[in-house]
Amino acid sequence: MPQVGMASPPKRLTKNSLRSPRGIAGLCFAIEPTEPLWPKLEAIAAASHKYGKRALVHLRLAGATFAEDAGTPEENAGRIAEATLAGWTHRAVLDIVIDTFVDFDRGYFLRSGLLNSLCDLRPAGAVLQRLAELLADTPHSGNLRAEGSLRYFSIVGKHYALALGNLPTLNGSATAIRLDTGAMIATDVEAAGMPILLSCLDVGLPTKP
Repeated sequence: MPQVGMASPPKRLTKNSLRSPRGIAGLCFAIEPTEPLWPKLEAIAAASHKYGKRALVHLRLAGATFAEDAGTPEENAGRIAEATLAGWTHRAVLDIVIDTFVDFDRGYFLRSGLLNSLCDLRPAGAVLQRLAELLADTPHSGNLRAEGSLRYFSIVGKHYALALGNLPTLNGSATAIRLDTGAMIATDVEAAGMPILLSCLDVGLPTKP
């Protein structure tokens, strides 16, 4: 079945496009590196659930100009972390692909991918690997809610949060792991702008309908 491709659209266009047109099995969207990722993914997933259409989301790491890399390693790692969680949560309706697997640099076209030119993991690749290991054995999509720069989720009764930006105050037995290195950390300096996995959090999560 054909698919319709477009840049991540305004809410009205998404609804109109997903209103069960004949011959359309799903839609394709592109999210630019300068766009806020989480609101776009949540809006696309909500519309896909509502109208019963799968969505293929193209997450761009390459920028608009060929002379510059679009994002810093920290920014790309954070976007990959968010995309991984969104894809896990909404895997019934979302397929997410990124535009760069291995670094691409010919002196005029730059992209930072999941692997460097020697096929070693870059920060974004290491983040994806650790989250994939955590989420791989879950029998179904989990519960997730967003509060500011935190993404709370639970797996088999265990509570976690993905922290983007600053390291929040830890309480009780909570631990913080820097997702690109796997190292346990306790300060923002140690986080160095990379996404952080918080575990053993004393938080309640909403029940997914």
